[in-house]
Amino acid sequence: MSREYTIKMKHFLGFAIFLFLIPCFAEKTLIVGIPFSIGRNQALTEFHNLVEASLKDAGFKMVLKPIAVKTTYEMLLAGDVDAISYDDLSNRQERDKVISTSFPISSTAAYPFYRKDNPVSLSQLKKFKGAVSLNNQLVKIEATKQHLKFKGASNPYHCIQMLVDKEINYCLIIKEVGLSAVNSNPLAKDTIVMGSEKFINIPVHFSMKKSLAAEMPKIEASLKKHLQGDLSKYPLIKDNLFKDFK
Repeated sequence: MSREYTIKMKHFLGFAIFLFLIPCFAEKTLIVGIPFSIGRNQALTEFHNLVEASLKDAGFKMVLKPIAVKTTYEMLLAGDVDAISYDDLSNRQERDKVISTSFPISSTAAYPFYRKDNPVSLSQLKKFKGAVSLNNQLVKIEATKQHLKFKGASNPYHCIQMLVDKEINYCLIIKEVGLSAVNSNPLAKDTIVMGSEKFINIPVHFSMKKSLAAEMPKIEASLKKHLQGDLSKYPLIKDNLFKDFK
């Protein structure tokens, strides 16, 4: 066997091994469903930046897919997306088709928002007309349980705008998301405030279709790493991010 032939074979084998290893190191795309565009909401942007960084470390490229006509959980069940970053676990339908993180990414809460000139306490909610962002299923379920009079808002911006337009007296929104929605609306900044009484606690889990179950340990490990790391990049949400790992 000539020396030239041996060198060529080494080069060929090296190239073949390189081609074989490319898929091992290439990022996989994970389509993550959201119910509306999050660009104007700083709290939601921070939350998805955290999820994106965690998924990247786990070997995934996150691609956000807004589908306004459905809740995130409905998107997942319909097969429109691979995963959802907001799942409060309230919808028990077909849970056998879904795998969720064993811990919440965030432990937050919903509060009433109202006009500064017309405050509404929790004890007064039944007397007034309100709104709930439809993707917050846990809030909707609790509002229904309490027999509140409310309409569905397509997103938190819509909820806040209804308050500004005086269509409703209050809206029930996740604290950080609501505050960011108020801050993004020039007409709401000086007129809409958040009440001090908590309406309901909300755990926020990351969920995927069951066929991706083998990937969950890797994703959970990456999420834990980021949740226990430097959270200064997430100033609006850091206080409610889950850190209680034993």
